[in-house]
Amino acid sequence: AARRIYAKRMKERYGAKNPRSWWLRFHTQTAGCTLTAQQPENNIIRTAFQALAGVLGGTQSLHTNSMDETLALPSEKAVKIALRTQQLIAYETGVINTVDPLGGSYFVEALTDKMEKEANLIFDQIDALGGVVAAIETGYFQKEIADAGYLKNFSAGEIILNMDSYVKSIPVVISGSIKVIRTEEDGREILLYYLTPGESCIVSILSGMKNETSKVKAVVEEDAEIMMIPADKAKDWVKKYPEWTDFIFNLYQKRFEELLDVVNSVAFQKLDARLLHLIRQKTQLYRSKEIYVTHQQLADELGITREATSRVLKQMEKDGIVELSRNKIRLL
Repeated sequence: AARRIYAKRMKERYGAKNPRSWWLRFHTQTAGCTLTAQQPENNIIRTAFQALAGVLGGTQSLHTNSMDETLALPSEKAVKIALRTQQLIAYETGVINTVDPLGGSYFVEALTDKMEKEANLIFDQIDALGGVVAAIETGYFQKEIADAGYLKNFSAGEIILNMDSYVKSIPVVISGSIKVIRTEEDGREILLYYLTPGESCIVSILSGMKNETSKVKAVVEEDAEIMMIPADKAKDWVKKYPEWTDFIFNLYQKRFEELLDVVNSVAFQKLDARLLHLIRQKTQLYRSKEIYVTHQQLADELGITREATSRVLKQMEKDGIVELSRNKIRLL
């Protein structure tokens, strides 16, 4: 379908005369988002039939993912298996002996016709708006997101995602805020980061796209309106919209930097510095110097005892950093 669209546009829209310029050459990489951390050997089979699909589609270049990429940088053994996968397809299946092995297949041809038609409808819509830049400015792509998801209101304290549960919908915060925390086996929790309007949880996005269970817990910090986007849609948009991919990469970078701050705080900072950092985070989140929070809530987010939290807060009050009231803290 892409080859047809490309050839027609080169000839009819751009007036290309040389037939070689009508040829669409493309690279294929197997889908890393389908790899699972559990039973990684099964990823060899996933990669094999995805690679074969690329070859049947006539790809000029092919990258096969290694089976353990979802766990870490690929091991030497996994890289060699990925290479051997390509070599087996090339030399032991016979698929390269025919230019178009699927040519004439009614099912494949019908799907190709359908994909070409639907893609051209989308291109026509974008052209009618004045092109990609104009489509972005008029909210075309944002509307696509809104049409795919649904809005839902949550109250403070509600859990919208539990650890070890499958992620069926990706939350995008419209208003309010969400805190993302990690719960250890002993029940202790530690705050990882906050989600504010316009943001989503990168861990949820990756878990949803890979159909894996969540590694974090998401709790509404202040009453929130959230756009819930089906995980399968989020996965499709990676291929469909570069803007969505950019959004994910930007989120990943921001969350990674915040997680580095958490690691630095836990490993190197004293308790008073960690507590003050958390209080400042909350004042920025609520846009107020006064925050309504209990000592126990602060302790839970830092993964420490309430007694230690209260002791440090009292010292901070003596030092003129905060002013304490019942279930309320004012940053001076």
